[in-house]
Amino acid sequence: MKRMLCAMLCLACIFALAPARAATTSLDEQMAEFMAQNALDAENFALCYIDTVTGESYSYNEDAFFPVGRVWILPLHMYYYEREARGDYEPEYDEDGYLEEEFTIGGLTLEECRYRSIIGGDEKVSAGMRNTLGNFAQYKQLVNDTYGGYDSDLLPDEYFTSNAYNAKMLITALNYLNVRPEFFGGLTANLRMVQKDDGIAGYSGGYSLVHLRGEEEGVICDLGAVDAQRPYLLACFVKAEKGDEILAQVNDLLCTYNEENEPEQGHNEPLPAPIVLPSEEELPIVQDSPKTPDGTSPALLWGGLALTCVAGGTALLLRRKRRR
Repeated sequence: MKRMLCAMLCLACIFALAPARAATTSLDEQMAEFMAQNALDAENFALCYIDTVTGESYSYNEDAFFPVGRVWILPLHMYYYEREARGDYEPEYDEDGYLEEEFTIGGLTLEECRYRSIIGGDEKVSAGMRNTLGNFAQYKQLVNDTYGGYDSDLLPDEYFTSNAYNAKMLITALNYLNVRPEFFGGLTANLRMVQKDDGIAGYSGGYSLVHLRGEEEGVICDLGAVDAQRPYLLACFVKAEKGDEILAQVNDLLCTYNEENEPEQGHNEPLPAPIVLPSEEELPIVQDSPKTPDGTSPALLWGGLALTCVAGGTALLLRRKRRR
């Protein structure tokens, strides 16, 4: 009888504790486990994630600079698209309606530049667009001033002298693109035309997405917007032998987390303005345990059920003992 009672108590503990552990598994914990499994650390990995509905964010090593490959053209084209939308490149016509002057770069119109740079991957045209805005250091300063938001005095020299960016800067630019479709609808359409099923697109949970992937010095940089149940943005760097596979797994983890963690009622509209990524000290992420429809925690329900089973089993044993 004692053995039976002990077994029932052990079983009750298992039922009571298992749901509670699952309920408290935060995104921070899931990412920490994923990084440990894939030997990822601050030397070879960086990530920023934003849920565009709830504003929840996660970041790791977001201030570390890595080479980005062709991803550098994103802020370049964002700058030109926005200036054009604001009327800076309007063509001029004479009094008879004939085109008199049109903005060109190296003899190419903006649309021709975009086609060759984004669709054709022509680095020479992209460099020409960049050089029109100043020398290399001046261009990097312009990108930071427009989309980066860093104090220039705090930026390392490598930012101004190399093709290096960090995850926080890229996710900030991507978030601005996401909330201003009136400026960047054409850019998003062009990016969709050239994206491949690599990097984060190796897994999308069946949702549509737009992403831009680059590779340089063994580092893969990928950033994109996933149109999940709650759309989210992702910027990630990885330096590993199976980097594309790791990026797909990261997106799988985030997509699953997004599906399994419903936002509070009332948080069902996209945020109206770009999100400034908070530091961990400013806005720590606290994950609440999920609730049943009546507001009761599942862990409490399982615990109550387990205690009920123990009480019933104990009463049955005592009744048998009295009969003997």
